[in-house]
Amino acid sequence: MKLPRELSEYLKKQKMKRIIPCALMQVLIALVLILWGNTIVRTDVLPFKIAVFVLMLLVPFLVTGVPFKVLQKPWRGEIIKVDIQDGVAFTSDRDKDRPHGTLTIVLTVQADDGKIVIKEIGAGTYTKVWWEPVANTKADHIVDRYQVGDRVFQLGKQYPIIVLPKPEDQHCQCAVCGRTNAIENETCEECGHTLIK
Repeated sequence: MKLPRELSEYLKKQKMKRIIPCALMQVLIALVLILWGNTIVRTDVLPFKIAVFVLMLLVPFLVTGVPFKVLQKPWRGEIIKVDIQDGVAFTSDRDKDRPHGTLTIVLTVQADDGKIVIKEIGAGTYTKVWWEPVANTKADHIVDRYQVGDRVFQLGKQYPIIVLPKPEDQHCQCAVCGRTNAIENETCEECGHTLIK
């Protein structure tokens, strides 16, 4: 999928912000292990020493998210199903009969490459009240944001899933920050990135 040049450059920079620190941490840990490895791991059991060294060399990958966050690719597709899951997040000790609920949107999307993509979007918490259908009201509002048949787009896992505008729409969302912009805008008013339309 071809992205606007500015967004492609932005994604490359974001990936490099993870790859460079990962590589530097790898080099630093390797130097420490070469110079002081025997002091850090005081054992004559070679398999154990190797296992500790390997685990230490894996730390940069866990900290920076390489390769998982680097390998993510932008995708787009069409929503084929929208589900709202309602659950209990926590209950206040002083008001046990008014638990706090969570709403999660579960989108089933037919991606342009033919794959079925299932994405969960946290929609926040609320106070459940037995005399008022708060959950239903909130769910109805959220479902309006994502409708079956809508075309959606996402730059990567850490970015919002946006609904691509239809010809009659007056607004569009930024794929980087999620801000709603006027349809005539070419760049986002919030973050300045190119808008996907």
